[in-house]
Amino acid sequence: MCHTDFTAATLGFEGSTSMVKFALDSDSPEYTTLRTNTNISLFFRTRSPDGFLFYLGKADGGNYIMSELADSAVKLRVKLVPQLEAVFDIPGYYSDGVQYFYDIQRTNEDISWEIKPASEMGITGSLRTQDTIHPITIYLDPEFFYLGSLTADGGNESRRKRRQAQPTSLDVSANTTDPFHGTVQDARLNGISLAVFPQNNTGIPAFDSPEITGDVREGEVSDDICANHTCQNGGTCQNVFYSDYQ
Repeated sequence: MCHTDFTAATLGFEGSTSMVKFALDSDSPEYTTLRTNTNISLFFRTRSPDGFLFYLGKADGGNYIMSELADSAVKLRVKLVPQLEAVFDIPGYYSDGVQYFYDIQRTNEDISWEIKPASEMGITGSLRTQDTIHPITIYLDPEFFYLGSLTADGGNESRRKRRQAQPTSLDVSANTTDPFHGTVQDARLNGISLAVFPQNNTGIPAFDSPEITGDVREGEVSDDICANHTCQNGGTCQNVFYSDYQ
């Protein structure tokens, strides 16, 4: 059996801020479906308890679907009606360095989601959670899909400075302004690949190459954790995948 290999992207390498931005074509045949039926899926891996995963919406705010990590759990935020944001808390501990598969399906006024370890892919009987966003079907008219951050300074600042240096004009009430620090792989929007780097022979249609800001590395690249941990009494430090040490 042959398996398609999708190149992962490492965002926020060594504590930097990075952003990947895909422009969506409102004239494409797929866009009409996207307005009422939206499927977002991706694999992610991180050891940071807080971080901005993705945003699907307009550049100046308005309606959107977005998700973030907050205190190691995941929040899914959907705004399709002015002044009304639906927030869905997805409990769990997702900053343990394990790769997770995350899938969101919005169909008209209903939304469902699933997160499970990548090692459980193919196992039947997984439970999806479903809820209602709003009793009236509202169109989503997104212009962009963001990964990792809504803005990026490309710097290598401390976490506290990043919180202060990442304002956004978008009307998004995210819990965290921290950029995502981890890896993303095989992201798709309605089955179309959101490939950060060129993919070879996948047989899957893909959006045009994205705008990349900041330090985004090809593949799953761990930070040099030992550089910031000095061992005592003659001990040695060894970096361990992913972004850990022993």
